[in-house]
Amino acid sequence: MNTSHVKFGKTVSTTVNSFIIVVLMILLQAGVVYARGVANVWETGEERTYRFSIGSAPIGTHTAKLAGVEAVQGVGNIYLFDMDVNLDMSALGQSFKADLACSLYCDITGAPMRYISEYVMNGKRSTLRADIVNNMFMGRGSGPGLDTTFSFNIPPGTRLADNNFIAQWEIAFYNVNMTVGSEQTIDILVPQLIRRIPMKVKITGREKIQFGGQAVECTVASIDVIKNLFYIADDGKLLRVVDTRQNLVIDLLAEGEKSEDTGIKSSFWSTFYRRVMIWAFYAAIAFLCVLLFSRGNLSRADYWLLFVMSGITFALVVYVQAPIQQKFSGAVFRSLGSAGSGTYFAAFVIAAISGFFQEGFKTLLIWFRWNQKDDRPNLRSMVALGAMVGAGFGLVEACWLTGGLFASGALGLVSLAVWERLITIMFHTSMGVLIAYGVGRREPWQFLTIAAVLHTLGNFSIIFVRHGFVDAFIFEALLTVYDLALFTVALVILYRVTRR
Repeated sequence: MNTSHVKFGKTVSTTVNSFIIVVLMILLQAGVVYARGVANVWETGEERTYRFSIGSAPIGTHTAKLAGVEAVQGVGNIYLFDMDVNLDMSALGQSFKADLACSLYCDITGAPMRYISEYVMNGKRSTLRADIVNNMFMGRGSGPGLDTTFSFNIPPGTRLADNNFIAQWEIAFYNVNMTVGSEQTIDILVPQLIRRIPMKVKITGREKIQFGGQAVECTVASIDVIKNLFYIADDGKLLRVVDTRQNLVIDLLAEGEKSEDTGIKSSFWSTFYRRVMIWAFYAAIAFLCVLLFSRGNLSRADYWLLFVMSGITFALVVYVQAPIQQKFSGAVFRSLGSAGSGTYFAAFVIAAISGFFQEGFKTLLIWFRWNQKDDRPNLRSMVALGAMVGAGFGLVEACWLTGGLFASGALGLVSLAVWERLITIMFHTSMGVLIAYGVGRREPWQFLTIAAVLHTLGNFSIIFVRHGFVDAFIFEALLTVYDLALFTVALVILYRVTRR
């Protein structure tokens, strides 16, 4: 026998075996990468329920069900998810209720193919229907004063997600590299905004959380734009989502676990001491502002009456301006659409209405007191009067917007939301001083316009956070600088009128 032929045959055999092993390893790795597909995580007919909680207060539930699977020629299996969300913020002192429903069609990897949703928020109904075909997102949206069609390109691999429908986030993570330390950018299509947003996903580590009475090891992922943390079990199930900006926690309930069995439903009286705490804190800040500008006028009963009236006025303004904002923003969406420039212009219109309404009502209160000809205040007293009106307005706004959240434990005293309300009390005090100074100089319209424009700019700036252009901490820092600059202007006015 020719030994060279034997050696050659062994070499070929070894090479072939090595090649087969390499191919099997590649296929195994590919199988691991795509093991998080829909079929591996959901069973047909399976239903999951998530609980939304802020602090200790449960505010709603989300149910998701794999309603069915349909084989489509040339496409493969199409999966239909039906999802519902019911939210009620009354436990937090907020008058917000929402019923949301959607149907999501996707392929085995979770890539979206069709999206149908209906939103009923505070009695207002909106709908959205869209298809994803040949890398195009095409559909129609309608709502209060809104009826628009849209069509725009989306790159392959774009994932459809919605903060309300948590199951969509699980689907979006199916083909994400879950290696700890890895970072990648994924394209997320947000239906309500009718836009695609690139989001950076970072796998931050491993952590155990309680689920079904036992500790479950999860991979933790964070997304930069929305500041959410996602806890994904090794079998691909999304067990928890934490919104770090709002202290919102969304938990998957174990089989047999009921939403009302977990969490503590808070009532007004059970959290009364915390309400008193936050009210007293805001009142102390408002009083310090009044004290700084109103020396020599603190004993005037008519000024304190305006302080109280300005707080009541805030409550009235909210109920008046909200429907007007809806009407005008709806008109903008009808004209420009609900994406791109339409979104920004509608946000500006909403901010402008808020600015002119709120500063306009302050002006009416200040002008009414100044117009008493038998006792018309001088400029120094007008500054004190403006500070009273502005501080009262800001105090009630702060208690209104964050009092319930703090009482339920959703906010701590050291939090961005509380800090924002604190500096906003200073902002309203500054605007009151500015307007009162203008009324005292018989130039009310000029100074009202200035105050309204400054208010509009401050309100409009929030859109840069919501669209992910600025981090929340950076935004609050910039807003602090803005409000403190205006407070300094008010102090300069105080200094000038005092020297006269």
